[in-house]
Amino acid sequence: MKQIENKKYPSIPYKGSKSRLASKILNAIYSHSKPFDTFYDLFGGGGAMSICALESGDNVVYNELDSGVANLMEHLKNRGDIPTEWVSRDKFMEYKDGDDWYSGYIKCIWSFGNNQKNYIYGKNVENNKKTAHEYLIKNGYDGTSKTRIPLLKEFDSTGVLGYKLQNLIGTERLESLERLESLKEFNSPDKMTIENRSYDKVFIKPNAVVYCDPPYKGTNKYPKDIDHNKFYQWCLDQNVPVYISSYEMPKDFEIIASFDHTSSLSAKVTKKVIENLYWNGK
Repeated sequence: MKQIENKKYPSIPYKGSKSRLASKILNAIYSHSKPFDTFYDLFGGGGAMSICALESGDNVVYNELDSGVANLMEHLKNRGDIPTEWVSRDKFMEYKDGDDWYSGYIKCIWSFGNNQKNYIYGKNVENNKKTAHEYLIKNGYDGTSKTRIPLLKEFDSTGVLGYKLQNLIGTERLESLERLESLKEFNSPDKMTIENRSYDKVFIKPNAVVYCDPPYKGTNKYPKDIDHNKFYQWCLDQNVPVYISSYEMPKDFEIIASFDHTSSLSAKVTKKVIENLYWNGK
């Protein structure tokens, strides 16, 4: 592939869930890469990128080092159901370190910022969030935005909590649930392969595109960190295009797109950041 010009790329703002960001990232990859046979999502996490790629008709290899999260994806691939009941702080602490699919569900949906270790809500708002959650379930929430949005507006009209609409319930969590549910609709067994390995142990076929969203250097994003220097070298050693989401990378990698978004630092504190999409030059 001819290397693109070294120029500054405009920042692309977006609002909403990680899945919308995943769509923007995937579109940037499509615009930049040659046609390919297989899309590799090597730090798969909650599956946002893999699900977007499946919806686009790609053959996908989803990989996740955490066994519980990988087992959750296998559960969904096999058309398993997603729980709708409220998960308390105590239940989260009980299951967050497990390796079964339910523990993977707990980590993906009920952890703060998807960090897989801290409960999603602060103690001061937990009961209010539970009230809103139970209202939705009692009144017909079916795991889709079609029922979620009207029910949230209906709940807001009662004035029970006095929150702004977007704060009534963990909307990002519900969108994550809806994304996982969509995996059952868009996935066919021959389109998605699920692996549970270190990124560097996954066999990469020729004519593939690789996407990586690793733990960011200098942050405390995930419980399991990586050797970043080893990861950088692995990316450069590949014979196929590797695209990496990160705030910064060594000079050997080129930025092909940038995205403005808001990162949650705590339950009450957010920060606007720019997430870049880098390329290994292959």
